[in-house]
Amino acid sequence: MIVLSCNNISKTYVVDPVLEDISFTVESGEKIGLIGLNGSGKTTLFNILSGEIEKDSGSIFIQKDLKVGYLKQHTNIISDKTIFNECLEVFEPLIEMEKNLRALENNISIEGAKGESEQLNKLMVEYSNLLEEFNKRNGYGYESEIRGVLKGLGFNDEDMDKEVNILSGGQKTRLSLAKLLLEKPDLLLLDEPTNHLDIEAISWLETYLAEYKGAALIISHDRYFLDNTVSKIFHLENLKLKIYNTNYSKYMEERKKELELLKKQYDNQQREIKRQEEIIKRFSNYGDRRYIRQAQSRQKMLDKIKLMDRPTDVKKVNISFEPKIKSGRDVLSGEGVGKSFGDFKLLEDIHFNVYRGEKVGLIGPNGIGKTTLFKMIL
Repeated sequence: MIVLSCNNISKTYVVDPVLEDISFTVESGEKIGLIGLNGSGKTTLFNILSGEIEKDSGSIFIQKDLKVGYLKQHTNIISDKTIFNECLEVFEPLIEMEKNLRALENNISIEGAKGESEQLNKLMVEYSNLLEEFNKRNGYGYESEIRGVLKGLGFNDEDMDKEVNILSGGQKTRLSLAKLLLEKPDLLLLDEPTNHLDIEAISWLETYLAEYKGAALIISHDRYFLDNTVSKIFHLENLKLKIYNTNYSKYMEERKKELELLKKQYDNQQREIKRQEEIIKRFSNYGDRRYIRQAQSRQKMLDKIKLMDRPTDVKKVNISFEPKIKSGRDVLSGEGVGKSFGDFKLLEDIHFNVYRGEKVGLIGPNGIGKTTLFKMIL
């Protein structure tokens, strides 16, 4: 079932076009990667789909009552609530329903003390219907669900009672993602969702999205994450959108073949144009009317040719660090390194060695002390 359809969407900022005649559909349950160079219009498209900005032209069909959730790349939640209570906001209708159940239970108890009555039967039916709806919405499990999502995204038990206002920008973005997943919209718009996640949290999110029943459009520069989550790629380039019905790795293979073919076509066209220009020049120099007319005819044909753009691809960046002085074998070492903030001990008895030429990865959950160790080394 189609939940979203866009037809010929265009957008221009002042005189700079960003999107031109963008058309696509999103089916229920589809997971799609939206990729392209920085500035290609990915976030602009998300802002149009979420209703934050207006398109200049085209049409958008969204399934009736479709709930759209949008995670921006940078968010700033302002709240004096705790992390856990901030997530509770998502379940306010359930919390209100729970209050109504407790009130009904009290009324049933009072009415029941009077004996059988029509009012008691009415209250029992109302309570039964409300309880059924409460159970259907996981009324007895939403607090556990909150903790599960928060832990999956890297928050621990101690974090649950932290005030939102003291969180870093990255932590607030993770909290926004948690709230969005708990809301369970029909269509997720995720702009760089892995930016502030550690390896374990990314793995958890991959599993979550694989089991998620709704559709998702995902902007990400993490090719491994895309490979594990999406089955279709939308590529924005030169104002246009092209669709690839595959994951990221297969898309790269198809893209490479396309560029090779386009380059051949471009080179063939350039050779033919050059050949025709040489003939036109030679015929024009003959000074014979017959050849001049042929030259003019060829020039007219040449002028009508639709010139191909030179195919280009993003070149890999090669960075080379050449030390001015060759170091000894031992480049860096740590013996019994520790760091505390007040009574909080972040690092304790750290030992390590780095030798000349080694490439070392430093990994661990968010908040474990990786950046602190880097700052100490510097």
